[in-house]
Amino acid sequence: MEPETRIAMTDEEIRNQVELRAYELYRDRGGQHGRDIDDWLQAETEVVAEAEQQKRFSARKQSSPTSPAEAPKKRPKTAKKN
Repeated sequence: MEPETRIAMTDEEIRNQVELRAYELYRDRGGQHGRDIDDWLQAETEVVAEAEQQKRFSARKQSSPTSPAEAPKKRPKTAKKN
């Protein structure tokens, strides 16, 4: 069974991930109130960066050959002459 290939997260998925991460940041700070905007912006930065990284990885994976027959041919090494 092949792992699911994701091209990109939807806006709703990103928002849900940001919400979860912001709550984690809040909880990790001991639940102190008054920094909700900071937590949200930090979470958004992290989640969007991760989504962009996944998007680049997915694009790279899709553009690379999937079988040895499709891979570029390597030139054989030649022996050095003395």
